[in-house]
Amino acid sequence: ARDNLHFLKLTLESVKEQKFSSYEIILIESNMDERKKELLQDYSERLTQIYHVEDDSLASMLNQG
Repeated sequence: ARDNLHFLKLTLESVKEQKFSSYEIILIESNMDERKKELLQDYSERLTQIYHVEDDSLASMLNQG
């Protein structure tokens, strides 16, 4: 969710609450601010990879992931 911390938090909470426990979270981000960094600290045990891309087009993010 581009520039929307609220939806990122809802998404991470939804994944965290799943009964299936063998998963990984890969985040591809083009706009990492301090609020997002703080939020991601709360989920650091499940975040497998965080990629930062300069080009925020969907194609660029899909290629990175």
